[in-house]
Amino acid sequence: MKAQNTDSKSHHNAKLHKRLSKELAPFTFDDLPLNLSSDLYFSNVYIFQKVIGAGSFGVVVAAIDKSHLERCAIKIISKDLTKNNVLSEVSYESEMLSELDHPSIVKFHRTHESAYHYFIVMELLKAGSLWDLICLRIKTNNMLTENESKVIIKQILEGIAYLHSKSIVHRDLKPENILLKSFNHLENAVCIADFGLCTKIDSEPYYNPAERCGTVTYMAPEVIQGKQYSYVFSYLND
Repeated sequence: MKAQNTDSKSHHNAKLHKRLSKELAPFTFDDLPLNLSSDLYFSNVYIFQKVIGAGSFGVVVAAIDKSHLERCAIKIISKDLTKNNVLSEVSYESEMLSELDHPSIVKFHRTHESAYHYFIVMELLKAGSLWDLICLRIKTNNMLTENESKVIIKQILEGIAYLHSKSIVHRDLKPENILLKSFNHLENAVCIADFGLCTKIDSEPYYNPAERCGTVTYMAPEVIQGKQYSYVFSYLND
């Protein structure tokens, strides 16, 4: 019985490692799900380094800003792949980010627009996401300890409490949207990112059926059930 359990666990780990290898494989410029090669604006202002994330309408890339000589992360959204209301959504996300200043929130730099794309330029968190860290720890059979998890969760909650103090709900919190400055030193390393679905609400419970959003596997029960959102409150100060 023990041998069967060991074989089953080994088979499961082999499948998991295969999947993680694919997910952790680095992107290249040719892998971009949108055409940046024809966008002279990007190449004139930035030096492309690598893709660090991808979604339906665009990508997040690591780049070097030629004018400021700084490394940055750039969310690039294709105009060809987006709906007419995306410009207002991009402006809204940029406006939200520009108002925020907290150690656990990714720092906003600036926005640009070219003939083909929208660009949101942010602080670059070099290590990767919490999801990347979890995958790496599983792959190396070195799981996060309880103390490490506490350090990470505390910083996430501090970031959420700050957002709630500004009456902002993120609406897409998940390991992929929690970025880390370092995988080795987790203190003061966590930053919440990707505010594309965030919104401001007042002290009353909020729900708009047309705005049911988020990632299903991480979605809050009240959103899935079509109920009002919970009150915003700063629970760390209670």
